[in-house]
Amino acid sequence: MTLKTRLLLFWFCSVLLCLLGLRLLFAVALDRHNHDNAHQAIRWGIDVLKTNLDETGAGLTKAGLRIASYPSTQASVNIIDSYQDIDHYQSIVFDEEKKKISMMLSREVVQPGICDLAVIFDNQDNLISFAQAGPQGVRAGYLSYLDGKPAIYGLIGNKHVQQDDMPAFIDCSSFATQSAGVFYYHSCPCGFGVVCTAPIVRNFPKGPPKEIGRLIMIKFLDQEFVSRLANLTKLELKIISGNHTVGNGLSKFNTTHLPSVLPSVFSSRDTVEESKIESDRYYLHALSLPAANGESAFVLFGIDRFEQKQHIAVLQSVLFWILVATALFMLPAGYFFLNRMISTPVSRLIDGIRRFENGDMEPIREFPASGEFSTLALTLNSMSEKLHEREKDLKQQRALLHSLVNSIPDLIFYKDQNSVYLGCNKAFEIFAGKKESEIAGKTDVDLFSGEVARFFRKKDQLVLESGKANRHEEWVTYPDGHQELLDTLKTPFVGPDKDLLGLVGVSRDITRLKETEQDLAREKERLAVTLRSIGDAVITSDTEGNVVLLNKVAEQLTGWSQEEALGKPVSQVFHIINEKTGSLCENPIEKVLELGKIIGLANHTALISRDGVQRSIADSGAPIRDQESKIIGVVLVFRDVTDQLKMEEELLKIKKLESVGVLAGGIAHDFNNILTIILGNINLASRFIEPDNEAISLLRKAEKATLRAEKLTKQLLTFSKGGDPVRQTAAISQIIRESAEFILHGSNVVCHYSIPDDLWLVDIDSGQISQVLQNLIINACHAMPEGGKIDISCANITNITSETMLSLHRGDYVKIMIRDYGVGIPQKILDKIFDPFFSTKQEGSGLGLATCHSIINKHDGHIMVQSEPGTGTMFTIYLPAADRGKSAVKDDRTSLFTSGSGRIMVMDDEPMVRDLAGQMLTHLGYEVVLVVDGAEAIARYKEAREAGDSFDLIVMDLTIPGGMGGVEAVRGILAINPEEKVIVSSGYSNDPAMANYRDYGFSGAVAKPFDLTELNKAVRSVLS
Repeated sequence: MTLKTRLLLFWFCSVLLCLLGLRLLFAVALDRHNHDNAHQAIRWGIDVLKTNLDETGAGLTKAGLRIASYPSTQASVNIIDSYQDIDHYQSIVFDEEKKKISMMLSREVVQPGICDLAVIFDNQDNLISFAQAGPQGVRAGYLSYLDGKPAIYGLIGNKHVQQDDMPAFIDCSSFATQSAGVFYYHSCPCGFGVVCTAPIVRNFPKGPPKEIGRLIMIKFLDQEFVSRLANLTKLELKIISGNHTVGNGLSKFNTTHLPSVLPSVFSSRDTVEESKIESDRYYLHALSLPAANGESAFVLFGIDRFEQKQHIAVLQSVLFWILVATALFMLPAGYFFLNRMISTPVSRLIDGIRRFENGDMEPIREFPASGEFSTLALTLNSMSEKLHEREKDLKQQRALLHSLVNSIPDLIFYKDQNSVYLGCNKAFEIFAGKKESEIAGKTDVDLFSGEVARFFRKKDQLVLESGKANRHEEWVTYPDGHQELLDTLKTPFVGPDKDLLGLVGVSRDITRLKETEQDLAREKERLAVTLRSIGDAVITSDTEGNVVLLNKVAEQLTGWSQEEALGKPVSQVFHIINEKTGSLCENPIEKVLELGKIIGLANHTALISRDGVQRSIADSGAPIRDQESKIIGVVLVFRDVTDQLKMEEELLKIKKLESVGVLAGGIAHDFNNILTIILGNINLASRFIEPDNEAISLLRKAEKATLRAEKLTKQLLTFSKGGDPVRQTAAISQIIRESAEFILHGSNVVCHYSIPDDLWLVDIDSGQISQVLQNLIINACHAMPEGGKIDISCANITNITSETMLSLHRGDYVKIMIRDYGVGIPQKILDKIFDPFFSTKQEGSGLGLATCHSIINKHDGHIMVQSEPGTGTMFTIYLPAADRGKSAVKDDRTSLFTSGSGRIMVMDDEPMVRDLAGQMLTHLGYEVVLVVDGAEAIARYKEAREAGDSFDLIVMDLTIPGGMGGVEAVRGILAINPEEKVIVSSGYSNDPAMANYRDYGFSGAVAKPFDLTELNKAVRSVLS
């Protein structure tokens, strides 16, 4: 069917439906209009009926009031009053005159058009008289008795009649007891009436008025009343009650069913009620009438529907032909309009759209210049052009997107809600071993093994059920057999309407990344271990100067943990000041970032830790650069140099002592030679003089002075390298007690000892150590001029590093602590007390503590001091312990002056010393040969051996200025005779040969200056 045919059919049907609809609406409207008019007319008729009934009741009321004012009312009252005490009719005594008067009163009430019936009762509802209007005039009567039975006598007009001539039509019991008002009553000759009651009251001389009777008035609702009302309202009207019916119409309405219908319509018969009644022929309304006798009464109002429909049919017929004429005109007009304005343009549009559908974007032509279809055609042409351009762009974008997705090395795929593949990229094709066309429409079960498929399916369900992305790692095997670790992200695939369409997955090969991460983790662990193992503290920061990392040493020095310091400014964690001024130092982070190179801290920089401890530090800062040499942070490396600075100070002191020692050694060399000559000559001279000679005392004094000079020389020699101690294994406890008791003898200072019995032995020069102890005890006594106590305690130390941070050799040590409770030493000079020639005493030489420091250092030990002004001072000495298997050396006090024998060579460059030594040895009984230097000694030694006259002992000076000394000469002698005995002698101990003479080939040693006793002891110890 063509578009024109459809449009024409549509137009015909539309017109036909419109016309039928209009006719139907018009018919319904007319019917509704008639229906409303009919019910409105009935309502008006009901109102008219009510108005007439109300007017009738009002007229009856007025008539009753008029009777009350009638002149003969009193007579009527008297008549009634005469019967008020009679209980039964049989006992009434009739007074004909009075009965006639009462009858006349009733008759006066009855008036044509107003009252049809009037009845008078006494106050016990006994009938007295009545009057009624009829066709022959007013009929009136009164109650009398005939043969002992009640009978009615009255008038018809002016004619007296008896009961036989008057039909009985009044039933007193049905309305005699009604109260005053208007009632609808049907027990009348015509069946209906309006009833009005009026009381009859007597006024007594005394007491209130009393009702003595009742007047009943009735207006009949007869045919005349109905006809008049019907003519007035133009309605068909019927009044129905029981078998009585009065009306002018409703002949076709079946009234036989009214007794069963109407009682169901009205729920009460004591009031006036209105209701509609359904009927096919009539528009009906029913009005209930309250009846005095207890029976139902109704007034039916109606309009014949058939008469109304006849008028409507005429109008509908006229309307029908008008609509037919309209349809005949509109069909060709509509066809022309539809064909020209709709069918043809739509056909062209459809043809154009079909061309667009087939890809032909040729514009639609041959359209009117204006109108909606022309606008639509122009719009479609514009749309086709834009679609054509967009189609090109879309194809390009699709090709680009397809190339882009296929260029991504990651696996990309997407599925529907049932985990069916919709598409993928090239990387996924390689993984699956199939083309995209083979993958689309398949599930994981179709492409992979059961276990792998179940794993993929489980992850798909997790995403589809939760609606959230899921990320996981999985090992997969490619078709060629190699395995890769894939990091897969699956996310919900949501459409434009927020509907879940499926999921999208992206998988990336992270095998190399995982290996790199593991390498980085291992490298990080190695770095962490390295940082923890580094003895220096390390802090790294970002470019904002905030802490990124602290190693363990940095945590210990700063007092901040890694977790607490992370992200905080470096200046807050690394709090540095100038030790000398106490002012804050420049932030090294800012300086490194500003200069972009390595920097070092200034001297005298101190770190204040979190707990307030101050430490001297040395550090450097360096920029951290990335691969592009861009600074990304700063690293600070620092260390605690507090102890190192102390060690440097100690070394500086030692160097000072060494410098002084060089000077002292040079002086002592010459001075000892002089002292040797003086002491030796004094000693020899005293041997040749009698004991009682006065010169002996002088020589003793000279010898004593020489020994004091020797003691001073030994103090000077302590600073020189030649003052190395001549060590022997000894018990330090005995030396401590002897030294203390010697110094404190006769003083007001006591000494308390705390020395364990198992105190280890030490390898020491007893004389030098005794000198140290005596100097320290003398200083303690000077610090307590008023007397006091000195505590000396000792202990065995196995772990020297736990006692002091100084770099002492590992091993066992003996610790000696000497504490006084004197004035103490001020802090400002505490670091100078070991300096040579520094003294706070006017008579002091400044060599006491310097000598102690030098002696302890030469014994490979350490001495330190702690002091608080006003509290006291404590010196602590650490001496290396001797091997556990050694025992103390005993002093052999044999006779020193027993005469000896043998041949001895003496080598010395100083003639006076050489001659003195020869004289001393000659005095002791030896044959002496004197030589100047080592070369002469070797030559004489060779000559003596060749002559068979060898030497028993050779005494050699250690140092020969400008010639061969003792060390070189002894090598020459031993080269000739390894068993030869040689004693080294020196006054300048700048060579360790004096302390370790055996290491150089010597058999013994004697220090200058020496006396006859010391020389004899040295010679005899070697020869024996």
